[in-house]
Amino acid sequence: MKQSYSIVVCSLNYNVTRILDVVKLHVESLCNQDNKDLLLVFIDNGSSDNTTHILKQLLTDIGCKNYMLLKLSRNFGVAAGYNICYEKAKRFNPRAIVVVNNDVILGKDAIRSLVRFLTGRIGSVQGTLFLRDTNLIDSTGYIMSVFGDYYKLCHQRSLDNCKLATTVKAVTYTHAAFSIYSVDALKHSGDTLYFPYFFLFGDDYEAGLRLWYAGYASIYVPVFAGYHVGSATISSNPELHHDYRYWSLVSHLTIKLLYFLRICAFCVLLSLSFIVLRSVVERDRMILRGLLHSIVLARTLHKRLPHSTNGFPPLIKAHVKSIVVRSIRWLLWKRNY
Repeated sequence: MKQSYSIVVCSLNYNVTRILDVVKLHVESLCNQDNKDLLLVFIDNGSSDNTTHILKQLLTDIGCKNYMLLKLSRNFGVAAGYNICYEKAKRFNPRAIVVVNNDVILGKDAIRSLVRFLTGRIGSVQGTLFLRDTNLIDSTGYIMSVFGDYYKLCHQRSLDNCKLATTVKAVTYTHAAFSIYSVDALKHSGDTLYFPYFFLFGDDYEAGLRLWYAGYASIYVPVFAGYHVGSATISSNPELHHDYRYWSLVSHLTIKLLYFLRICAFCVLLSLSFIVLRSVVERDRMILRGLLHSIVLARTLHKRLPHSTNGFPPLIKAHVKSIVVRSIRWLLWKRNY
């Protein structure tokens, strides 16, 4: 193993036995990347099955080189699991960190084609992810409205039916299923990949907003990235279903309070009032508990945010204008998304 790599790829795994067919294709796609100056880091995030052995056998059978296999003592969650990879990667002095879910099958030149766009003030980049076994798009990045809600651009549409997928564009954040981050940008935005407080969900859009806040853009590039099954690990592990529902709520509310309260306080407060009303009508204590948890998290995260000399960098001002326009368009013509 070399002392340095320009790219480190992080693949997080949990109980892969139930999705072995997908994981095999995923591992093969990483090992067959045409950029050889990269280190593959496979993490067993505290699995209760024999995930580590399975991954080691797959890597041996494929004849994969330049990889590292880590087994964690327990399930640290998605954000903290990827952060462990980020900390391990620092010793190799990479310029880019690749985050890729184990239900993503990458195109052979996906990493090489996209990493070259990480120049200047570009903090993260993603290509076109398609839904597995279809010609329909899964993701070309996400845009967020002034209400703090997120929209998956071109989702379940073909390339011919979504002009947004044909050009390079700025997005609020890139999809954590497959994103490439600039290490320099991460160092200047808290020196962490993801904030470790979200067990499931919310890691990628917090990171994207944090990058913009620090003056770094996130972009989508119309390059074929690969195929995404989507929520394969969650679907195959019933014990995670409740956690996913709870953390989807908590992370979403935390982001609203942390970033969007200053953009449009009325929008956020209106949104939160509907959430409280829903918890009362449905008599769902989890919603109210999640709201209280998100308030505590937002206060904690605020202390760790990078501080801009302007308080609100020009890149974000320009980007917020486009978010407002897109939000209005979405409200009037939802078909645009």
